[in-house]
Amino acid sequence: PFNPNILSQKSVWIPILGIGSAIIALDCLGGFNKSVFATGESYLGNYKLPVATGLATVLAFSCINFSLTGVGEEALFRGTGYEEMKVSFGTIPAKLVDAVLFPCVHIPQQIIAGSNWSSILFTTLEQSAITFLLQWIYDYSGLQSSIATHMWIDVISYVCAFAFFGGVENNDFSLNINFSMKF
Repeated sequence: PFNPNILSQKSVWIPILGIGSAIIALDCLGGFNKSVFATGESYLGNYKLPVATGLATVLAFSCINFSLTGVGEEALFRGTGYEEMKVSFGTIPAKLVDAVLFPCVHIPQQIIAGSNWSSILFTTLEQSAITFLLQWIYDYSGLQSSIATHMWIDVISYVCAFAFFGGVENNDFSLNINFSMKF
């Protein structure tokens, strides 16, 4: 996910830029009153940090965590499951099953996080759409490209969530870093 040759591919940086922009736009809809910029403070759980330190910490932990998540999920879902289903059932059934299975494995963590059902439905549909994109990237550019795209979308999502909602105490961000993917 950090390889400049992979990141410079249009099939990688265009989706990252596009989805990253959509993430920022959706976070803007949630308002700015809890943002680290509006409050001038940042909190990791109950730990108050300077805004720059909080953002840098969340970025660093996100890069570590989501590089592992990207590798694991892409290797499992695209590199193994999707690839085997294409051979066994054909490309279209493999795409459909993968686009249902990938979001469904994320539903329990949304329930644990206390998400309401309309939010879970929206996130599941969003994840299905992103799954089709990751399949296309995998088919077009390979596993390394889908890993890089997945990882950076997760990092952007999490860092933006912190920037927009980490300006208040007792938020979902803590130093014992129990990251759950937003998408």
